[in-house]
Amino acid sequence: MNDLLYPLIGLITVFIIIIIARKILEKTNPAVKSWCAICLANTFTWLTLLVMYQYSLYTNLTLIALMMGLTTLGLYYTIEKVVSRPLLLFRLPFLLTLIAMGHTILAKSVDFQATLLVGAVWIIFTLLYAYRQSPLLQTTITKLVECCKKW
Repeated sequence: MNDLLYPLIGLITVFIIIIIARKILEKTNPAVKSWCAICLANTFTWLTLLVMYQYSLYTNLTLIALMMGLTTLGLYYTIEKVVSRPLLLFRLPFLLTLIAMGHTILAKSVDFQATLLVGAVWIIFTLLYAYRQSPLLQTTITKLVECCKKW
């Protein structure tokens, strides 16, 4: 099996199917217009490859990880667009959580030290959020929220 060619053909095929389905379904369901065909096609493809990997029908874990990373980043940016500004403080813990989840899926085991680290980051950022009005923390929190500001 060609480790790259067939998954790319599959992704293209799913992309075209989603575009067609979106066009047909948007007449009855306007929410369908918001579907990202590339994101859905990529996610469906890596999920399919992951199932195939579990049954030893596909062996390229690197491509699965790469495609999972694309989904993770897409999810990160989607959430970033819809949360209120104060919640942007949680971008780092959210991203770390997505990375840890992806690793857990691929490794088929939980890294407890990494989980503790991610949990500690969540606690620290939750405390920062709780005390965000404190004059001592406002500058730091503003810098954390604006870390990815498009200058």
